[in-house]
Amino acid sequence: MVRHKFAAVAGDNPPSVMKGEKKMFSMVFNTTNLLILIIVLIICYSFWAPYIRGKKIRAVVDGYCHPAEGKNCDVVWCYRLMYREQKAGKRLYCCTRQTYDTREEMRAKYPKGTEVNIRCFTSPNTQEPIAVIDERLTEYENARRKKARAVILEYMQKAFEGIEQQIADKAKNALYDDRWENATAKKSEWQTAIDARADVIRSDLQVLAGIEEKFRSYAMDAYRPNLRLADAMQKVQELRAQEAAILKRQQEEEERKRREEEERRRRQEELAKREAELAAQNQQEEAAQTSGYPERPQSDIGRTIDNIEREAFARATASTPIQEPIVELAPEPVQDQEIPFDPKPSQTIRITGSPEDYQKVIEYIKAMGIDYEEV
Repeated sequence: MVRHKFAAVAGDNPPSVMKGEKKMFSMVFNTTNLLILIIVLIICYSFWAPYIRGKKIRAVVDGYCHPAEGKNCDVVWCYRLMYREQKAGKRLYCCTRQTYDTREEMRAKYPKGTEVNIRCFTSPNTQEPIAVIDERLTEYENARRKKARAVILEYMQKAFEGIEQQIADKAKNALYDDRWENATAKKSEWQTAIDARADVIRSDLQVLAGIEEKFRSYAMDAYRPNLRLADAMQKVQELRAQEAAILKRQQEEEERKRREEEERRRRQEELAKREAELAAQNQQEEAAQTSGYPERPQSDIGRTIDNIEREAFARATASTPIQEPIVELAPEPVQDQEIPFDPKPSQTIRITGSPEDYQKVIEYIKAMGIDYEEV
């Protein structure tokens, strides 16, 4: 009894109490209970992690706007981000928790179109998604992508070596894919794509080098904008068609000039021939005036008409005596008197020829002043 009192006075627990505490501690902190507690904590953490630490998402700066809540929300600015929860999923938008005084400050830090890593939360007030830009992860990712971009561009430079600089730059800009900078991108894939494009460019340039020199510069000008061989060949075909059209017009013009020259020569020959005939006719008329009867070299119909005129002239001269001119004392020129003949005799002739020949005969008879009657 004394020992118990001493123990109570000294403040020590009795042995039974100590044994109970040890038993309770062993029941709470034994291995099985610890394992169960860890599993529960893991489950809770997995469930509540998006609400505690946020969901890690890769987003793009889509613009700048005022925050939906908070102090001075109509004065300060925040980033408007676009993201997808799944690949090729629906586009979603959220605003950042960080706010800025001016948009110029925001543009200087993250221009529109910049890719950033964010942690997305759900706002307890508006139940709308709100994000925090993880600057540390973004800086690391940007550094990694910059290094990957440098490696890709160096390989491109070697692949397009020997190609015209303007064409090479155009091909590299059109070919470059930002997905090659991803950590999951395979080096062999983008190397194969670059080599294939370089081979196509070289093949196109070989084809263009075989085009006529007069069209080659035009073909290259048509090829450079889009690096399409079809555009260059279409341009060459157009130029060839234009050249053929020009040559055709030149040939037609030469043919027209040749025909005009031939027509001019023909007319000159006809005019010369007509002048020669008129000259010969004038000579014959002069000779006929001296002999008493005009002779006109004509065609068969003309000769027939001449024969008719000669016969009529002969009958007229035989029936009508020719009067001698009276010579006076005054020296006056002696004029030959016309020999009258009887206009009444008639002859019947048969004309064998074309209607044109017949018309010529009728016109000649009219010109001579001879009366005629068609039977």
